[in-house]
Amino acid sequence: MPEMLYSAYHEILYRPLFNGLIFIYSLLPFPDLGLAIISLTVLVRILLFPATAKMFKSQAAMRSLGPKIKEIQEKYKEKKDEQARRLMELYAQEKVNPFSGCLPILVQLPLLIALYNVFWRGLSPLDVSALYSVVAVPEFFSATMFGIVSLTEKNYIIGFLAGASQFLQARLVPQPESLTLRSAKPHEPDLSKILSLQMKYFFPVLITIWSFSLPAALPLYWTIMNLLAIVEQIWLRKKFKEPGIKNQVQNG
Repeated sequence: MPEMLYSAYHEILYRPLFNGLIFIYSLLPFPDLGLAIISLTVLVRILLFPATAKMFKSQAAMRSLGPKIKEIQEKYKEKKDEQARRLMELYAQEKVNPFSGCLPILVQLPLLIALYNVFWRGLSPLDVSALYSVVAVPEFFSATMFGIVSLTEKNYIIGFLAGASQFLQARLVPQPESLTLRSAKPHEPDLSKILSLQMKYFFPVLITIWSFSLPAALPLYWTIMNLLAIVEQIWLRKKFKEPGIKNQVQNG
């Protein structure tokens, strides 16, 4: 079974991403792995856009249901089972999936694992055995960006940019209404707020530390992915009439 899973992962994720990267690299007017990674990241982000748009639509719907959600939470704060049932009925009635916001993250995790292997094992040396027959082996291959930065080695500047872009992107994400069942005891913490704070502050620090130990290609991908996500959020916020960036940052 593990061999079947590895084979599926290799053929469905690793090889397509690796071949896409080398194909883009070969199309560039001059060989530059950094530009190839940026181009591949744009392509991946375009493929993920439908899931991202669905997440924002769901978040906008959840925000509009905020007063009704709070009313149910207050009315049934002593009856947690009834509170949960009423909330699920509300979501079903309004055709809202409160967990759809997890989809983009769940989709990105396998991609990130595959890209980790592409950047860590596929480029130094170039894994020609994984290339499709229609993708030619580059006559000249350099795993650098602008001929200066080696993308197969650690780079603290790019690692820092990965963490900083993650922090900015997390600050701009509109926060949905709490999906947790709040306790009747006021002194007990709101788990959704704790999770939000962790995503805003702890996760960027973790990404920075993690990036410091990885080949620079992966933090470069993560940085570009975050910057594209910020552009998406600005556009989707306007489309679904979410709070503006200034208000979002001030409220964070």
